[in-house]
Amino acid sequence: MLLVALILPFGMISIPSASTVDSPTIEEPPQDTTETPDETAEIGNEIAETKEVPTATEETTEAIVPEEPTTETEQEDTILEPDTTTEKNETESSPTSPPSQKTDETKSPTNNLQASKPDTDIVNASDFDNQQWLINEIARQIPTKTIGSTLTFGDLKQITNINLTAVNGSIPPGIEYLSELSILSLRGYGLTGSLPTSIGSLGKLTVLDIGETSLSGSLPASLGNLSSLTTLSVYDNLITGPIPKELANATSLQSIYLVESQLSGELPKELATLPQLKSINLAFNEISGTVPAEFASAPALKEFYVNSNKLTGIIPDAITQSTLSLKFSNNQISANNVASLTLTNPIGSARYTNTFVTNLQLASKTTIPTTTHSTVIKPFDSTSNTLRPALSQPVDKRNSSIHPYLQNHQPRYPRGYVQRAS
Repeated sequence: MLLVALILPFGMISIPSASTVDSPTIEEPPQDTTETPDETAEIGNEIAETKEVPTATEETTEAIVPEEPTTETEQEDTILEPDTTTEKNETESSPTSPPSQKTDETKSPTNNLQASKPDTDIVNASDFDNQQWLINEIARQIPTKTIGSTLTFGDLKQITNINLTAVNGSIPPGIEYLSELSILSLRGYGLTGSLPTSIGSLGKLTVLDIGETSLSGSLPASLGNLSSLTTLSVYDNLITGPIPKELANATSLQSIYLVESQLSGELPKELATLPQLKSINLAFNEISGTVPAEFASAPALKEFYVNSNKLTGIIPDAITQSTLSLKFSNNQISANNVASLTLTNPIGSARYTNTFVTNLQLASKTTIPTTTHSTVIKPFDSTSNTLRPALSQPVDKRNSSIHPYLQNHQPRYPRGYVQRAS
């Protein structure tokens, strides 16, 4: 009896010990698989096949082993095992599918919008962001159709010219649905917002004339897609930022008129490559940097006006010696040889008014460094104290004579000062 009693407890103990040994070996793989897809999903499709993924799984397996006592969470992990494995198989079976979708999305919104909007589809007001000025103009030009019921996208091809004043609202991205538009001319300080990027889809646009508006934002680089554009006139507005160098791709441009805006940055030298560009006027902006010498050899350029900006440096000799009609006034610029400059244009207007060239006859440097506090004297800065005379001068007490500056000026005394009679 004693032997039987001793054998039975050992048998009872040996059975559960085997179950505890088997349980972690069965449940460890699903815990590995559940965490590896989550990490690869966070990293992305491009990094899923790199060497960092297996290193992350080794760390997770080491962190999972001490969490064996929680049996409920282990059961939940085993239930989620089929979902995670199927997700992993889908990502591994088609690793190239996500990039192909991205390329399709980037191609769709470019120039062809007719594919997504067939000619037979009905045009709604929401397609033009409910901009009443444009809806009214469409109704005026196509009176036989009604937007929202009978007007189709094919009917919009009848509109080739929009010329409006006193516009209130904004230019909607749906402007690109007017695929046959050749002239777009808008006026009115009630016109707000920015130029939409979609305006670069108007492949037949020849004239873009938008002036005296409250437009803001920046000039879209998509303007370079307008291969038929001959005149770009966007002036008297609140547009900021640089002039996009992509404009050099609009090879039909003959005139660039971007006056009275808040354009900044350097003047793109790429614009000098435009084969038909005759006139460029960028006056009254915030353009800085130096003048590119490439404009002296522009194929068809005749007028080059960059007055009233923040240009600095030396005007290239090729430009000063060219036959271009130039305007550099109100800039802090200089020239290598002032004596050889022609100070007026052929039409009689001044070239270099209020510049270092005419006022102080500087020949090389555009700024004069001083030795006090590392400041710089700017002779043509109207707000500089160096240009203003002193308001008062001291009296010479040695001979009781007034300083020459005050001889013709009435001296000022502080408020409440009473002059004692002699």
